[in-house]
Amino acid sequence: MIWLTGVVALSACADQMQTISNTYRHSDAPIFSNATLDETRLVGIWTQVGTYGGAGCSPGAVEISGDAGALIVVYNLCLSGAQVRATGPLRRTGPGRYAAPGLPSDLWLLWVDTDVRTLVFGTPSGAFGFVLNRGGVLPGDRAQALREILDWNGYDPTDLTLWR
Repeated sequence: MIWLTGVVALSACADQMQTISNTYRHSDAPIFSNATLDETRLVGIWTQVGTYGGAGCSPGAVEISGDAGALIVVYNLCLSGAQVRATGPLRRTGPGRYAAPGLPSDLWLLWVDTDVRTLVFGTPSGAFGFVLNRGGVLPGDRAQALREILDWNGYDPTDLTLWR
């Protein structure tokens, strides 16, 4: 019975995400994923510090556990104005690209700083984009860098909500 509750909860999240029709990036712009990160460095607890369409929900968090090739994700995120929660495998679908439970499209890791403290995720469709950070406040230099990366990948950096 517990597994059925989980399936229903995941289905509700997926249905909620499939209704998102916002586009935060220019569809004709190139988009690139980070192919060089050792995915075991994703393991840990991350705080959501930014999102597109952040009105109507609060910042969330992500916990990633496991080993390379067998990562598990537990998340509660504000994505395009909707609070979305799910748990399950974080499956690599390509270099710097991941399928996460409850999301209608792959997440592309657009940028990570050299010390793996800040992650920027987006989607080729531009339906959502978000920023995760280890620990508390996002320093100004990384905030500026991630805005430049988002702009370079076709996202409008002025539409990004950063929580401080």
